[in-house]
Amino acid sequence: WMECNSATYNCDPADRVSSPGAYGAYPFIDFSSGVYGIIARQGALGTFAEGYQVFSSVVTEIESWAELQNSR
Repeated sequence: WMECNSATYNCDPADRVSSPGAYGAYPFIDFSSGVYGIIARQGALGTFAEGYQVFSSVVTEIESWAELQNSR
């Protein structure tokens, strides 16, 4: 899944690729910041949207951490 800038729907080139899992896991690779990870949570089948909500609630902190790591 290519994630696009929601304001411009610009997906070329993709900055972030993810694949939300059916049970709420959310693996991602962010090429622009050089960070990758997985949000792992225990959820029922079909709760992939909740995994994305967890990710979106911490994405600012993840990006800030990545900037700090890349500046070293």
